[in-house]
Amino acid sequence: MSRPTALVRLALAATAATCCLLVVGCGGDDDGSGSEEGGGAAQSDRFPASVFPPDVYGDLSGTLTWYDASGGAVTRGRENSIFKNFEELTGVSSRSEVTAGSSAKFFAAMEAGQGQWDLIEFPSVGDWLSAKDKGYLEPLDTNVIPVDKLEDGTYDEFGYRTNRYATIVAWNTEKFPSSGDQPTSMTDLFDTERFPGKRCMLNYFQYGATLEAALLADGVAPEELYPLDLDRAFAKLDTIKDDIVWYPDGAQAVKLLSDGECDLGTVWNGRAYDAVTKDDAPIDIAWDLAMTQEAVYAIPKGVKNVDAAQAQLAMWLNDEPTQAEFLETVPYPIPLKEPTIPDGLEKWLPAGENLATAVPIDDAYFAENAEELNSRFTEWVGQ
Repeated sequence: MSRPTALVRLALAATAATCCLLVVGCGGDDDGSGSEEGGGAAQSDRFPASVFPPDVYGDLSGTLTWYDASGGAVTRGRENSIFKNFEELTGVSSRSEVTAGSSAKFFAAMEAGQGQWDLIEFPSVGDWLSAKDKGYLEPLDTNVIPVDKLEDGTYDEFGYRTNRYATIVAWNTEKFPSSGDQPTSMTDLFDTERFPGKRCMLNYFQYGATLEAALLADGVAPEELYPLDLDRAFAKLDTIKDDIVWYPDGAQAVKLLSDGECDLGTVWNGRAYDAVTKDDAPIDIAWDLAMTQEAVYAIPKGVKNVDAAQAQLAMWLNDEPTQAEFLETVPYPIPLKEPTIPDGLEKWLPAGENLATAVPIDDAYFAENAEELNSRFTEWVGQ
């Protein structure tokens, strides 16, 4: 008999713990793992005190509100994993305020002194860097949050990177059904002879790799992308401008591709995974010259429920079953040194061989040049 996969072992452990809770409560150990500690905390084999100490998780209350820049599958993944399990452990419920890929509302509220969120997901490192520079973030309590589990360079005292994702080329398989005649690279977006039809692209300069894809297709080497040659990028985009269908968010991207309104385009890997595995969408993907980046989790300045916020960010890094549950919904992994990856996700995950030719987005460049880039991009789209 073969050894069980990591995901199977996690599932069996979670099932066993649930059965214990329902039937006999599993009994208590000397370390308090079978007791309840304030705030609704339910210590059990599923939430051992050695991983979830009562002094961190045992005296919490209230509700946590997230500034959620993703929506869609990411929001559902959080709700069905960390939100559900954190509430079971602590009694603290969580809710998302979805803002569809933009941090603008957060910055406007913080500037006006009207912050209203306990936690925030920044859709890019660049937005997080801007928030740090403006003093809008609380420091992480590293006595609570085990940042040492993360890859070097993916965290600091004001947040940690998470939800590693990629912008990749995707296409409608009814338009391009033969594997020998399908796109293989981001640069194929600009090959209108081999791949005629409409192209879906994000109507924002940063998260959709629009400028980078143009430069790569024009022969710029990945290691020489930044700083972006804007004149060259827009000149290349001019060659397909009449074929571009602009989308505002990931949900619209996969809808346009699924419905055949676009023949190929850019899409985030998680959105493609969700559309194909949940809705049988006629979409396929390729990883060559994918553009990768991460979201960032942080705590806004002045948050009232700071202890619960610190504890929930810690749980993301400590709770391997929760990480697996999230990845089964959307393949955006935390950059952990030793991640727990469910089987069967290799095609969809920004990891391993998929990253062999991937290009990291330079978030610092976007943070420093956002105003100029936004002005140039908006002007070009409107011409």
